[in-house]
Amino acid sequence: MKRYEWMVNYTPQTVWIEDKGIFIWIALYAGIFGGGSYLIALFFHNLLGMFISWLAVLVFKGGFTILHSHYPLKLWRVIYRPLTSWISKGFIITMLFVIFGAIQLGLSFWMPGAGVEVIFEVLAGIAALGLIIYTGFTHSYVTSIPFWRSPLLPTLYVLLSLSTGFVINISVVNAMSVDITLMSTIGAVLLIISLILLFVYLFIAIRIGMAAKQSVKELVQSDTSIVLATVGLLFGILIPLTMLMMIIFVNGIGYLSFAITAAYAITIGGLAFTYLVLKVGRYNTLI
Repeated sequence: MKRYEWMVNYTPQTVWIEDKGIFIWIALYAGIFGGGSYLIALFFHNLLGMFISWLAVLVFKGGFTILHSHYPLKLWRVIYRPLTSWISKGFIITMLFVIFGAIQLGLSFWMPGAGVEVIFEVLAGIAALGLIIYTGFTHSYVTSIPFWRSPLLPTLYVLLSLSTGFVINISVVNAMSVDITLMSTIGAVLLIISLILLFVYLFIAIRIGMAAKQSVKELVQSDTSIVLATVGLLFGILIPLTMLMMIIFVNGIGYLSFAITAAYAITIGGLAFTYLVLKVGRYNTLI
């Protein structure tokens, strides 16, 4: 690229998807996956689901954030700028979730029903909610990329996180303690709403400016983006939705194979969707 091209062309965002930036992509999705799964597991008192979610955040969000840092041993210093830095906010939210979640898991395992357990369930739940909304608001904070600034994008990430949470928990929950059909129904409704909102989001993006319109154009014309969009739509919504509908149809009997298929699919689809949103982001021109 020539020196002046970024001033007159809608240049792509590459910081979060190329080289070490790929760690940011994985860390962002880990927050979506872990936060939503933990909240749903907490609601249904699914200890295994809570542990899997907590571990995903610790290893993938925390671990890949550290790997992305040029100075890992100095990364803790970002906590000093929570009012001005979204990196600082994300680090603090992740740290609080890991701490509160670890204490809550220990209390739920060794002291179930204790009053202090409820306190840490609330604290860990708030931190999990922070993980969910962090991804969307991190995008919207980048004002130079109009495609990310829509208020619908954080909503889409919340829906993706919660639907992922239902699917993951259905695959690991004790079927004797919850209503699998009810969980599947709620998850299916969230996926349908996500599909509708996704098309609304793209429809609005075309009309909010040339840079956002260029992002949508990249989405439907680039070979790589088309593949990612297909994977995201097929694995992130259609296959999990079909599996959940099958579970509802059989009334939860022999549901596990459907649930596991849905869990793998929605994880692959969620990764593809998150990467695609990062990839098609285009900066506004200066001239």
